[in-house]
Amino acid sequence: MSVSLYYTARSWLNCLEEAAGVLADVQWSVHLDDMEFKWSGEKHGFLPDM
Repeated sequence: MSVSLYYTARSWLNCLEEAAGVLADVQWSVHLDDMEFKWSGEKHGFLPDM
């Protein structure tokens, strides 16, 4: 993943993390190419599934 793509993806994930704080009952599925980002309630954020 290129550096600019990483920062773009991180910006979108930050927006979704903010929305997740407001929309607590919503389930999220986030994919970028072949990489899935899973929601971590403990970290209150999206973590790459590696």
